[in-house]
Amino acid sequence: MSKIKAEQIEYKNFGKCLRITNGKIEAVVTLDVGPRILKFAFVGGENFFHEDIDRESCTCGEPLEAVFGKGSKWFIYGGHRLWLSPEDMPMTYYPDNEPVNYNIIDGGVELIPPAQRVNDVQYRIQFIMSEDKPQATVNHFITNVGGSTIKRAPWAITVMRRGGMEVIPEPINNTGLLANRVLSLWPYSDMSDDRIYWGKKYITMRQDTSVSSAFKFGINNNRGWAAYFVNNGMFLKRYNHNQSGNYPDNGVSFETFTNNQILEMETLGELVDITPGGTAFHSEEWTLIDNVECPAPNDEVTLDTLVKLYIEK
Repeated sequence: MSKIKAEQIEYKNFGKCLRITNGKIEAVVTLDVGPRILKFAFVGGENFFHEDIDRESCTCGEPLEAVFGKGSKWFIYGGHRLWLSPEDMPMTYYPDNEPVNYNIIDGGVELIPPAQRVNDVQYRIQFIMSEDKPQATVNHFITNVGGSTIKRAPWAITVMRRGGMEVIPEPINNTGLLANRVLSLWPYSDMSDDRIYWGKKYITMRQDTSVSSAFKFGINNNRGWAAYFVNNGMFLKRYNHNQSGNYPDNGVSFETFTNNQILEMETLGELVDITPGGTAFHSEEWTLIDNVECPAPNDEVTLDTLVKLYIEK
């Protein structure tokens, strides 16, 4: 008999949701909007993800209304979502504010929002929780329901709780006389921003509610993981990086964004031609680790110890 339990609940001001737990960790996924995997936490503990209770992050106005209709608005809501890369305004910001169909599957739930009109894509997310570990697998599917081939990459974005610190490992493969790192920077990113520490082995980024400016970068994260320290614990995200893969934004498989409201951990699948009826796939593995103190942003000795203990064993 499965240890995974699922029940429909009303969650804060997000309406109908599904709570999933294995007794150690719990997740809450939205059913009235999205979908979003809104909560990921130890049972009885604080959420590791951000919840936009006040709907502070909203994209609206003429670009959206011209394509999707009058009054169209996109809300971040918080938690984890699926997008398509490269980013495009307004197509990326599809107003996903309708009820979500779902199927209970072995270990969790499959979330199926309505197909996106105009964009002609169908998103699908499978959330599968481990029976006895603080872990989950999140599978992302994007199906082309239109009549033309599109070239896109699945883009899995997790909005983290405020006040934490992210760690991204740098590539360490020896490529001799050739470069081993790709770093993509957005026009608004100031490399002297003191929320960022550019270390020898790791890059760290703090979410700071007192700094309103935005910062975003991407990297060819061939070690396939990133972590976020908050709640006296650590959220670990793993994914597969294909060393010879074709990735968006000048060849990066991991991106991260922060401002005074949020910090986003973003993994990307490869850029592929999605033919009519075809599907692109991307998967992540999540792990929660309790009782882990956040090191100083520039303390690579402690980071090395934590990485060897919990991540690259």
